[in-house]
Amino acid sequence: MLTWLADLGIRAPKRVLGIAGLLLVAAAVYGGQAASHLASGGFYDKHAESWKARLALEKTFDAGDPNLVLEVTSPAGVDTATARSAGLRIVHDLAGQQYARQVTSYWTAPPTQASGMRSADGTSALIVARVTGDDNTAPKRAADIYRPLVGTHDGVTVKAGGIIATIHTVNNLTKADLTKSEMIAIPLTVLALIWVFG
Repeated sequence: MLTWLADLGIRAPKRVLGIAGLLLVAAAVYGGQAASHLASGGFYDKHAESWKARLALEKTFDAGDPNLVLEVTSPAGVDTATARSAGLRIVHDLAGQQYARQVTSYWTAPPTQASGMRSADGTSALIVARVTGDDNTAPKRAADIYRPLVGTHDGVTVKAGGIIATIHTVNNLTKADLTKSEMIAIPLTVLALIWVFG
């Protein structure tokens, strides 16, 4: 087989290169969107009792662990009027989102719970929520929710975290890194093949 391919390449090099080029273009068109079809997550054993309990909590009680965490930071302290106003505005925004559930914050939780949602130095506080959806839809929904909220305004900085924001960030970085590596690897591979096989 390899001898036949070598003979073919020697007899009709331009034709072989043309066909290889067409195959390369076809593969790029067909496989270019492959990353967007890959599933995210997969961190849970869907046969475990804990997974069944989690599904029961979600379906029956609309409850579950918060997967989106927003950190609100103010050098002047989270009990200032500016920080409190910013925190409550985010809580109100989250409460109005279609896919956000169980929104709780330092400013709205009972005192016994609120104390665990503030940093020791009093400059940072948390807002937590649960974004509904599966491993593919929830990270995208979460990103649409938190993207307009993060940043610094009037001295108050908001950052997004939690498992769902982490998954979205990792997915985006992976896609970007794969694109960059392919842009480097493919030309180098072509040059190496030309150098080796002429």
